[in-house]
Amino acid sequence: MNFKKGIGSVLTTLFIITSLAACGTTENGTSEPKKVVTGSNGEAPTGIVAGQLTPSLEKVMKEGKLTYIFTIKNDKEVEDVLKYSSSQQYDYKLIDSKGNVAYTYSMDKLFMQAISEQIVKQGEIVQFEIDLSEDLKKLPPGTYQFEVWSTATDREDLKAKSEFNWGGEGEGLEEEAGKLAGAVVTYVGLMDQNSIEVINENGVYEHYRLSNAVKPDFNTLEKDAKITIHYGITSDGQKIIEEVITE
Repeated sequence: MNFKKGIGSVLTTLFIITSLAACGTTENGTSEPKKVVTGSNGEAPTGIVAGQLTPSLEKVMKEGKLTYIFTIKNDKEVEDVLKYSSSQQYDYKLIDSKGNVAYTYSMDKLFMQAISEQIVKQGEIVQFEIDLSEDLKKLPPGTYQFEVWSTATDREDLKAKSEFNWGGEGEGLEEEAGKLAGAVVTYVGLMDQNSIEVINENGVYEHYRLSNAVKPDFNTLEKDAKITIHYGITSDGQKIIEEVITE
């Protein structure tokens, strides 16, 4: 036997076996290449999408009324869809200090039954402004927990909560009265010698009264200037600026 020829035959046989193993075999005995499913970017999919829909809750005072801004932000790398079975897109409840549900938003309301979808693209937000002033009139003074959630189908994770003290009708919010709150606003101009008009971070026009200590700060302040204000709220809902910081 020729030694060199024997080695060549062995290598040829190994190449054929390797090639067949790489091709695989179908049920009818024919061979075909293995397929790799890839994502839109050509990479193998992992089954995981970074980020999530993130709920948040911000408490604001508007004309002496307690208002919450319920926000849902899409932090994912792809768009998401919120599906609703009725015209109601959120619900909330007020819970007293004993853990009892004192009021639920949907308990005294009717909603149209209709299936709808809301597309939330990457980086977009969905916001709901919730005014609690009328609901609080039905409740006695005390500490309450405010819980709000999206009514989108199968999205129980989209919920947020906050706590506040309610002093009763005519008394306002105990935690707001007599204490300073802060806000970043855009200055619009003087309304009179004692009050100004501004635009808050939500694009809403608001009016503030001026304490004697800050009146000189507005004598030369230019329109559209961004300022940080610290203000107190009286029992009748008036907001009085006690300190102003210009950028």
